[in-house]
Amino acid sequence: MAAAGVLIVLISVVGGYALEGGEPGGLLRPAELLIILGAAAGMLITCNQPEDLAVLGWAAGRAFRGSRLTGRTYLATLTALHSVFETARRCSAATLESDLDSENGGLIRQRCRDAFPVTGTADFVCDTMRLAALRRVEPYDMDTLLDGSVELEQRARDQPVETAKNLADALPGFGIAAAVLGVVITMGEMNRSPAVMGERIACALLGTFLGIFLSYGFAGPVASLMEHASDAESCYYRVLRAGLGGFARGMPSAVAVELARRQIPPGLRPTFQSVELAWREEFVQRPVSPVRRTAKEFLRRIPIRNT
Repeated sequence: MAAAGVLIVLISVVGGYALEGGEPGGLLRPAELLIILGAAAGMLITCNQPEDLAVLGWAAGRAFRGSRLTGRTYLATLTALHSVFETARRCSAATLESDLDSENGGLIRQRCRDAFPVTGTADFVCDTMRLAALRRVEPYDMDTLLDGSVELEQRARDQPVETAKNLADALPGFGIAAAVLGVVITMGEMNRSPAVMGERIACALLGTFLGIFLSYGFAGPVASLMEHASDAESCYYRVLRAGLGGFARGMPSAVAVELARRQIPPGLRPTFQSVELAWREEFVQRPVSPVRRTAKEFLRRIPIRNT
């Protein structure tokens, strides 16, 4: 969808220019593009570390791919949380710690990786469960720890968004700089013919156009798209944070999952009945023996569904 929008902008502007009698090829002025894009690239290099630029490119690509967070994704997430919480309550502390600390990635962690599409959330859940289930942190301290973790994750996601917004804001200025340089050259050739002067002035004005066009037609929308993607993933973290907070306070698994469900945006939030039905289909209809099982034996009964 985003690529289609960019294509519409390009066709509309260039097509309208051509209908007015302009030559589309004349919009590609290497000198003006060098000034604008080169200055923009220099600004990015000056203001960011190399790893920040890599994150910026990754965030832009992720935004163009579209959000993976749908209603079905959230439903699968809530079901996985319920399964993991039940596993943690049924198995012994030693078994749970061994599974979470497994070098090859225990089944609980693998379950989270398969169900949670946002990068880093599997480790976020498993590391928190280790502290909560083993009672290494008091519940009221756990809330502070979770809030700090979610805030830190949000700051990391907001950084490339701010960089993209700064780039969009700077492009019109670089376009004006290109236009001013064109005017300087034009003023030095006042003795030339009107035709030559007109071409020089047109080139100068083209610099202003390119700066504004690149800003509002491309960089600005991409920055907004990145912001939406960042907000969606931050919301996903808050959903997990609500469920983990309830688990750490000793709430039943169903209640902790309900706390998480209520943090989901209304347009994506599954109903209470659909969450209960999904859990029944996945686990309750295949009951587990009351005999204590290890986390590995327990999770073998829980099918992993990819969304």
